[in-house]
Formats: sequence, C-alpha cells, structure tokens
Amino acid sequence: GAVTHWQQYFGVPIAVLVDGGSEFKSQFFQLVMNEWRSKLFVTTPYRPQGNR
Repeated sequence: GAVTHWQQYFGVPIAVLVDGGSEFKSQFFQLVMNEWRSKLFVTTPYRPQGNR
C-alpha cells in the first residue's frame, strides 16, 4: 500500500507530527508507528501554531 511504498522510498521516520484526525487514531496507524518505533506527536486540529 501507500504506507509501505512511502517507507521504502524515504525510510522509517524517527518522528511523525499529525493533527488529531481520526485517520491517525486508527488501529492500523498505531500498529505502523509501533512497528517502525516512530515517535508520534499529535497537535490540535485546525491550529497551525501547533506545527512547530
């Protein structure tokens, strides 16, 4: 899928910054983050100031 293709091209991220959207709270996304051992940072949706 898209996640596997992205990972093969760019490598495993050390950290991922996401908003609080439901797609980032899914069981699949959590499993991917755990398997990659990537740190997940969640910001407030619709608040670009949190993207720093």
